[in-house]
Formats: sequence, C-alpha cells, structure tokens
Amino acid sequence: MRVVLMTQAVLQHMDDAERSVGLVDQPITVARDIVARYVLTGIEFLTEIYDQLGGYEAFSRIASLDIMADLFEPYSKTIKTTNRALAYLHHGADRFRDPEYDFAPSLNRAVTIFNELKSARGAEAYGADYVSRSLLHRRWSQTKPSLALIYSASTIKVRRKPLLEVMLQGEYHYSSHVEYLDEWLGRARYVSDHVFAKMDPPDLQNITSKLLANVEPRRFAAPRLTVEEDKILNAQFRKKFRANSA
Repeated sequence: MRVVLMTQAVLQHMDDAERSVGLVDQPITVARDIVARYVLTGIEFLTEIYDQLGGYEAFSRIASLDIMADLFEPYSKTIKTTNRALAYLHHGADRFRDPEYDFAPSLNRAVTIFNELKSARGAEAYGADYVSRSLLHRRWSQTKPSLALIYSASTIKVRRKPLLEVMLQGEYHYSSHVEYLDEWLGRARYVSDHVFAKMDPPDLQNITSKLLANVEPRRFAAPRLTVEEDKILNAQFRKKFRANSA
C-alpha cells in the first residue's frame, strides 16, 4: 500500500509538471516536453525516484486509488482501534500524578477499557467500531515505530478532515500540506515524551525518540471522550484500595 501511494504521488508530480507547461490543453512540442521532464521534474528526480520505483512499468501495473480504498477498508477499523487506545493512554498520562494512587498508561490498561466498553455496549455494537484484543495487540507489536505518527496525524484537522484520513486516501501532497508537517512531527514527539515515557517497558519511547531525534515536541490536548468512556477511564486509571481492617 505504501508503494502504491508513493507511485501515485510520483505520477501526480509528473502530471503537475506537464500541466504547468501546457501539455494537457496545448499541442505537444519538444520544447514543452523537455521543460516538463528535465527542468521542472528534473533529472535527479527521474533517476533517484522515478527510475527506482520501476519507471513506466511501475505505472502500468499500479492499482488506482479507488481500488486501494476498497482493499484498505478491512484495515481501517484496526487503525481506528489503535488510535482510540492511544487516546485513552494520552488521557491516562494526563491524569498520572502519583504511582501510589494512579495507574501508569499501558496497552493492557487500554484493553481493559475496551473490555468495559464491550460489556456496556454489547458485543455487536462494540464490534461495529473496534477490532478484537488479539488484532489490536498484533497491530501494536507490528507497527511500533509508527504508532505516535499515526495517532498524531489523526488529531490534526485539514479542512474538517483528519490529516491521517487525507494520507490514507492518497490525497496528501507536499505543496498543499507542508504547512502541517512540523505540527504533525512535533505532536508525535510529544506523544513519545509525554505518554510513552510513562509506560513500562520503555521500548516505545526509545524507538520513537530515535525516529524523531531532532524534532521539538508540540503539546496538544487528547481527543474528547464520551461520558461513558470518561467514566470508565477514570475508574481504570485510579487504583483501588481496601479499607484498613485494623
């Protein structure tokens, strides 16, 4: 899927260059072709990106974005579940003050919250929105380096649409969305420093911090919860003690 989106982006870049010299709405000329291909697109781009992806052959076998959207649908619920788990951990990190009275954020803590939601809503209603615990654990373990990036992208709005959705739909273009890049990476670094730093073991923070080593963190608020979620989260992140019988 990543290769398809990368190849589509290359194709769009080359198409933009051709359109800018009038190759779409004006007669083709050698001059226009040379300007589009070797001046605007550039020999460096052609050799290091276009050729590396497979050249013309890559475009002849690539799937369309519409087909990719259909193929991606089964994965979207898993990503949604993962992002919601990270939202719960974000809230948990905000509320973590004293290890004697508060639970630190952890994947198991998020799973417990999902279990409570499933009991409250019923298996069928819950299953319409979220995947099973085993699928969540699998996604979590397989994509650790990108967890903070995926979550932070889901919290940034681009004209009322999450940045993550823009990316997954193949609509991200550097020229149109570069203004969101620093905020996206900065939020991901904040997730590493604020949320992952409070988790044990520290592997998530170590992986993410290395990936975003030179990025300044940008604080942001955790997504809003429903009344139901907020009640469950408060109960799950607060330690319970039995009254002293002595």
